[in-house]
Amino acid sequence: MTEFPIIIPGTPIPQGSKSVTRTGIMFEANNKLRPWRETMSNTLTAWTGTWFGAWEPYDGPLFVDVTFNMPKPKRPKYSLPAVKPDADKLCRALGDAMTTSGLINDDARITTWHARKRYSDTPGITIHAIREDRP
Repeated sequence: MTEFPIIIPGTPIPQGSKSVTRTGIMFEANNKLRPWRETMSNTLTAWTGTWFGAWEPYDGPLFVDVTFNMPKPKRPKYSLPAVKPDADKLCRALGDAMTTSGLINDDARITTWHARKRYSDTPGITIHAIREDRP
């Protein structure tokens, strides 16, 4: 019943390690993450808004199928982006944005990620499917 794909334009930013101040306050080490997470969250919130208030966040064990479209360097080392950022860190950032946007109830519900990185002239994220995961 849902309309996929969901496309989030922009260069995907990974959610990596956290840094700590001398007083013990933790913060994201990558200062580009916060604006990227806001972009993802805003796009996903707008998508759920197309359901005219009838949106119920996905809940239960979830399978997420996603492609991270990365900008192609002038001289790529490989035909696929087998370089940083790591796919798992890209998934971590997307999972948090899907939670804050209300698309899913909690990113802890994601039991299976089918994530791929590809080079593209139009960087961004394409969510192909979110569905109930089964054993």
